[in-house]
Amino acid sequence: MKPLLRKIFFWDEPAQGAFFGLTLLFTLPWFLLVWVFHNGRIPVALWLWPMTGTLGDASAVTIPAVLALLCVLYVLFLCWRGRRRYGWYFKLRKEDVFWYLSVAFLGSAGCVWNIIFATLRMETAFTFREHFLWDTDIARRLGIYGNAWGLFALLGLALSIASYLLLGKAIAIVHKTTMRKLFGKGVLALWGLVLASYLFCLAMAFRANADYKRSVEELAEYFGRPMTADAVGELYFDGRKPDAAFWENVANMLKKADESFSLCVNGMEAKPRALPLIGSPDAIMDEDIYAQWKAYLLDIPLEALLGAHLPPAEREFRDDKYLCELPFDDGNRCMLLAELELWRLRGAVETADVAVAKSAWQGLETICDYLHTLPFGVGNVCWIRAEFFRMKALERLVPWEKTETEWLEAQVLKLAEMEEVMAQVETQGVYGEAVLEINRFQVFLSMERDVADYPLVKLPALRWFFPQIWWRLSDDAAEMMRCLRVSKYPVLPRSDENSMLHNWVMGFFWNCAYEKWRERFSQLAAGLRIMRGLIDAELHKRRTGSYPDALAGLPLDPFSEQPLKYRKGKCEVTRYYAKWLPDETEEGADDGESPPGGQWTLEEKTETIDAVQIWSVGPDGIDDGGLNQKAEYGSEQKSKDDIRFIIPIR
Repeated sequence: MKPLLRKIFFWDEPAQGAFFGLTLLFTLPWFLLVWVFHNGRIPVALWLWPMTGTLGDASAVTIPAVLALLCVLYVLFLCWRGRRRYGWYFKLRKEDVFWYLSVAFLGSAGCVWNIIFATLRMETAFTFREHFLWDTDIARRLGIYGNAWGLFALLGLALSIASYLLLGKAIAIVHKTTMRKLFGKGVLALWGLVLASYLFCLAMAFRANADYKRSVEELAEYFGRPMTADAVGELYFDGRKPDAAFWENVANMLKKADESFSLCVNGMEAKPRALPLIGSPDAIMDEDIYAQWKAYLLDIPLEALLGAHLPPAEREFRDDKYLCELPFDDGNRCMLLAELELWRLRGAVETADVAVAKSAWQGLETICDYLHTLPFGVGNVCWIRAEFFRMKALERLVPWEKTETEWLEAQVLKLAEMEEVMAQVETQGVYGEAVLEINRFQVFLSMERDVADYPLVKLPALRWFFPQIWWRLSDDAAEMMRCLRVSKYPVLPRSDENSMLHNWVMGFFWNCAYEKWRERFSQLAAGLRIMRGLIDAELHKRRTGSYPDALAGLPLDPFSEQPLKYRKGKCEVTRYYAKWLPDETEEGADDGESPPGGQWTLEEKTETIDAVQIWSVGPDGIDDGGLNQKAEYGSEQKSKDDIRFIIPIR
């Protein structure tokens, strides 16, 4: 045992031991990188990138970390054994020159590699997590862009090799031996392992890259369209020409409507706007204020804007730019237009103005037809919200005596057909999201300075230096493409703890968006079925003179797979009353010339009325009697998420 220990610790060969320790110290970072990127959970736990997890989360991380620490201690011991006592005099010797140069080169090489990894860390987090972390600003200050990162890494490699050889030369001079004798079997074995692991990682990177390209082709075959930004653009434009002037007119009209509403509600343009009210077409407000607003709405010329199909907005679908940065102003403007149409419909029903009611309904249909062409999940959310606006309008039209029976019967068929349209829109949205993720990955790899808002590390320029990272990313990208081969949001995979890229992309988007989107289409399906049942109840009343006490044959609730629930009689409803909250601290509030400073809010009240209602238990699967209310902040009560449409019995 003793001879073995003397050999392991180079007891009789301190010079060879020092150089072996030095070699181990230089090669250890390489082996650590191979180990780190062998499993996607390791960089997560090590916090190489800012993600969830800690160092002690798994033994798969802590055990190798302890082994690496022991290895470093072993290196330090070998280098200490190979030291030389210089004495207490200051004199520049030959070996000192090599020591000083090697330290300078080693420090420079360390700075280069630190710059590369620090910039990678920050910009990867910025790109895939889409939140603004601090910017290192190193690349901008050094002027390193695109392929220059490859030359920068080559400089770091040259400095590392130079410092390694200079340190070896210094050790040889101190121990009065030659460099050749320092390169023993242990040193050669270490460099042989480095070379073998490099070639292995490089071969696996080529294989993973080919697998990624093949998975993208399979994804295109699955969706029946190329997985490119141009293909998404063709789907959106559908041969139509964008019209920037039209959407500018819409923006101006919405601004004017907002100012008019503010003038009606507040009495003065200078007073705070009533934004909570304009987005609540069921809000109950002072009769004089509402009369002014209703008069304006019934006269607003929305037919000129919404009388025909809406032209597409200007969007630049390019494969070399981030699709996630495309503006969706038209979606937001369509939401505001839909809210105005709901206000108009409310006023038209109250004044028995059939022409305005038809115009408002047509405007809502035009908006919905346009929104279902918007790409990506964001467009899906806008479309679903607009469809609920249309169903809210239908809820008001169903019991209206001016609504024709034949028209209601036709709406039942259209609502049933909408479920087929819904499936197509959902598949189109998932396709857009799949293209979005491909685009996000490819642009991150290839983005140059002229198309970036800030300098990026061009990863392909570094792939020959770190094939293990190339292998890991390509392998994860291929797996992610296979996971995206679905047609519905609910079956999109959750983030995979073993996949680095999946955690970066899918993990973030799942938590922030997909988890909600997976329920949106089920909510829409529930709304469509509820409205069909409500129209059936109204048609029964028109035939018999009263609403049925029970309604058979209701469609299934998508959240419970049981028939939707029906009730006739006392029903709880939530009503919103417009209330002005004055700012008691504002000077001049009691001058009598204008309302005091403050803001409009909506006061929520639960009331009981006689009505017919049909409802779904909602995503939580709990029957709350049709109520949909958010729990107050800090309250122990749970939110209620039932989906309901209702007809008051007068």
